[in-house]
Amino acid sequence: MLTSARKTMPALDYVSIIRSVYNDQRTLLLGALASAAVAVISAYKADSPELYAVAAAIVLVGLLRFFNMQAFWKANIGNDDAEAAERWENRALMGGGLVAFTHGMWCLVAILIVRDPFAELASCTLTIALTVGMVARNFGLDRMLTLQILFLSVPLWVAMILRGDTYHQLLAAFIVVLLISFRKLASDVRALLLSAVHGRAEVSRLAAELDMAITTLEHGLCLLDENGAISVANDRAVRLFSHLGVSSLIGASLADVLDHVANSENLPRNATDRLLDLVASRVSGKVILNLPNGGGYYEVSVSARDERCVLLIEDISERVAAEERISYMARHDTLTGLPNRTCFGEIVGADLDARRIGSGKPRNVSLMIIDIDDFKHVNDSYGHVVGDALLVEVAARLQKSLPAGALLARLGGDEFVIYLDKADSEE
Repeated sequence: MLTSARKTMPALDYVSIIRSVYNDQRTLLLGALASAAVAVISAYKADSPELYAVAAAIVLVGLLRFFNMQAFWKANIGNDDAEAAERWENRALMGGGLVAFTHGMWCLVAILIVRDPFAELASCTLTIALTVGMVARNFGLDRMLTLQILFLSVPLWVAMILRGDTYHQLLAAFIVVLLISFRKLASDVRALLLSAVHGRAEVSRLAAELDMAITTLEHGLCLLDENGAISVANDRAVRLFSHLGVSSLIGASLADVLDHVANSENLPRNATDRLLDLVASRVSGKVILNLPNGGGYYEVSVSARDERCVLLIEDISERVAAEERISYMARHDTLTGLPNRTCFGEIVGADLDARRIGSGKPRNVSLMIIDIDDFKHVNDSYGHVVGDALLVEVAARLQKSLPAGALLARLGGDEFVIYLDKADSEE
């Protein structure tokens, strides 16, 4: 009852409800001024300073509420910013509570202190009218409506009970019943509205997801039925399989399609078998496909639910190319383009391991380390640009002078290393 509406509805709906509470700030200010004017008229007729004070309080609360509502719209909270909306709900709760309390006290003063018939009639009439307005405006916020009804009805009820006669006491009892029915009506309207909103949101979400998957999805998509046949395929999936020699997808068995592709050697058999295994076992997984003739790399993601599977086919050619570039840059010297120390160690280490465990004829290998004498003097005298050009030229000349199969790498600075996996002699 006294918990925030944030806990009972989605963020988008909650923010919308809060915005509705802060609408029509001018209308609410005019309503407060009208109530104050009636209180002033009652005070003038009854010559009551207490009612003048009530009128002043109503105006003050109305102005505070008006400025608070203007501040809300200047804050411009997001459509799903539930945390900010809750702060503004608490501020609206305080403003709405003060409005209800001042009207409740108006009734108490008029009934118990002033005891003027017109003042009593005016205060009770406008207070009940305010209650109807609260129910119509704040039905979406149960906590706010409950507290407003309490702040308004308790002073009114106390005044009628303490008035002392039976008729006022009976009227107090019926007013309690009336206010309880108001709150129940607001609760029913709120439940009906939220049910409709949630249903609409769910339908919209499903429609948006389906539209995204079939119409605007950038990846290829195939939906398989319970028999493994392709029931839905978007344009990108049709174009991809057309490149692999499959002319028709809809209604075809995925097993038949992949078998045809593997038999025509457009895809490796192990890749198609792996994909069929994922689909048959109804488990999620991914398979990388390398299309022939430079067709690129594709990642097929398999998702299963109940007896159906979805294949999402993403073109990852650019990602693979970027990974290859990164791998090349990590293993090669950026200045000369030669293998760097890391790459050289991997290649030579693998060759030596194979030589050690191999059963073939023993062979000699050769390792040479070359550096440039007085290279620091070149950098100091002519600058690093000339020094870099010299390193590039040395690398090129060394590469031209080496026999086929020799590995030339740059260790760093002016140091180069040469590895021959087959040397004619120890000399």
